Amino acid sequence: MSAQTGIEGSFDLQTYRAEALEHVSAREGIPIGELTIINEAFATFPLTGRTLWGAKMLDEKSSAVYGVYLDEQGRVVEIDAAKEAEAAEKSKRYGKLDPELAERVSTMRSDEKVVVWIWLTEPSMDRSRFQGNLSEEQHQELLSLQRAAYAAHEAPVIDFLKTQDSTVVYASQYAPVVFAEVSRETIQDLSKRSDVVSLDITRSYEPALSSAAPTVKANVVWGRGKTGTGIKVAIVEAPLGSGSRIEFSNPYLPDGSSYRPDLPVSSHATAVAGIVASSHSTYKGISYGVPALLSANAETGNDTDIVAAMEWAITQGAKVLSCSYEKYTSGVIEDLAQYHDHVVWSNHLTVVVAAGNPPIEGAEAGVVLSPGLAYNVITVGAFDDMDSSAWPGDVMWAGSLEQSGYIDPISQHDDREKPEVVAVGTRITSTTDMSPWIGSVPSGTSFAVPAVSGEAALLMHRQSQLTSWPEAVKAAIMAGAVHNIEGASRLSDRDGAGGIDCSIADDTIANNRWWANTVTYGDFPKTYVLSGIPAGKKVRVVAAWDSHPPDLHPPYGTINDPLQSDFDLLIYDPNGEQVEVSSSYDNNYEIGQFTAEMSGNYQARVVKYRFEGASERLALAYSISDP
Repeated sequence: MSAQTGIEGSFDLQTYRAEALEHVSAREGIPIGELTIINEAFATFPLTGRTLWGAKMLDEKSSAVYGVYLDEQGRVVEIDAAKEAEAAEKSKRYGKLDPELAERVSTMRSDEKVVVWIWLTEPSMDRSRFQGNLSEEQHQELLSLQRAAYAAHEAPVIDFLKTQDSTVVYASQYAPVVFAEVSRETIQDLSKRSDVVSLDITRSYEPALSSAAPTVKANVVWGRGKTGTGIKVAIVEAPLGSGSRIEFSNPYLPDGSSYRPDLPVSSHATAVAGIVASSHSTYKGISYGVPALLSANAETGNDTDIVAAMEWAITQGAKVLSCSYEKYTSGVIEDLAQYHDHVVWSNHLTVVVAAGNPPIEGAEAGVVLSPGLAYNVITVGAFDDMDSSAWPGDVMWAGSLEQSGYIDPISQHDDREKPEVVAVGTRITSTTDMSPWIGSVPSGTSFAVPAVSGEAALLMHRQSQLTSWPEAVKAAIMAGAVHNIEGASRLSDRDGAGGIDCSIADDTIANNRWWANTVTYGDFPKTYVLSGIPAGKKVRVVAAWDSHPPDLHPPYGTINDPLQSDFDLLIYDPNGEQVEVSSSYDNNYEIGQFTAEMSGNYQARVVKYRFEGASERLALAYSISDP
């Protein structure tokens, strides 16, 4: 669900559409009759107070997509100029400081200190040989390269902080970030350094509060011999009360190790672990064959401790990071969300996070919580299966005071859609932290996240190449999420692409209905053959790529982490007739769905609307299911 309101009234849309078509026709030399507007949106710039109307147009003959923006007076303008003006205004108001930190600094005493994120420039390192399918040895080599590069790059800032009587709380091993407790004067000095890009205040997070496996069809995949064998899953937890550690004494859980074995156990962490890996004969975890679990138990809910716990799990070889914690940030991506994006983009790992459990009433009612706002993660909402594996009657989860988050992140054109998928989040039986070791657990998106994390492990067991292609994991899971809980079947506000179906996603991978490649500007349009589609079947196609968080800190104005590429998805039937278009502005995925009217080979074509980086990691997956 988007939050854009009231803008349309100040624009004569019929006139704007006609002007846009005429302009693109003249600019590109294409007859107006061959151009079709496939999407339109308003781009907002809150600091400069500007609003632009934009349209995407498809050239029916070439399949190229063109765009244009008009301002409030109906004049054609360049959006890059508006972005630069917004960035300049942000710099003028706040410098390198996040607005919240700038406000805090303005009231700090000279002897007062605060813990901050210090984002640095991205160090130079040769990642070219780590872009494809990585063996475990190659992945460990990548991690070693990153640890050395970031340590060397962070050293001058750490040395400077020591001279300022500042305390270094944590230096990231896998991102250009240092956490430090600093004074007002040190913040001002840091902002003058050329190797410091942005500074922000740290925040605190809290957990996002019969068997769900048959509902999501995990048992079907088990019957095919896939249970998650060989895949390490990390349960990343903030404390609930005093503890955040998995109780590995539970006889239904596999062996595991903990980041902080000295900290108390947690019923929340233990229940989440069971949804992934319980071996109980009745209440099995989604991927009960995983060899071990990693309890990435943060000491506190502060983002410094969460980052440290995640990096321990990365070093231990986790391929899936299951993250069940939340923080309200008014729909704006903050530093921890960008850090999660960095893990996916830089380390090629699958990260699954909660949409959060915002209140039903109040200022933050229904808002997707952070880090669920991040681009590259799989954000998961929760639905209620009424304790039955049959799908009819399932509804989105809502408690007496909380609900599954669904109101979307703030974005330039206000058309991002979160969550990506939903899973069962209530009426669940899982492992507990004391005898008899199995029992009912609370409700919330916390308990939907591990179902999707387990599904990711099943897919990686099916195809080991997916351990280094989180983009393909996301595409396959979204393509397989055909259980429509509410709204439009393809994509809707509250359930995203829908409820997960592990068996459909497994079909996608098992039948080679997926691709993953590193692509460059000259690779487009990129065509994929969807082979052997039977008439009458529902086909869903998902393309997914990444934001590049290392490349731009901080982002334009208050719009976070802008994507370097905008791809659109076109689908054609065996006769070359177009059957589906997906052309959002601000998502890093596109999703198309249709019912095949004829049997044969269809084509999915990914076209570039915008491509500003050197390369992209692009994945596409499609599913075939009953309507």
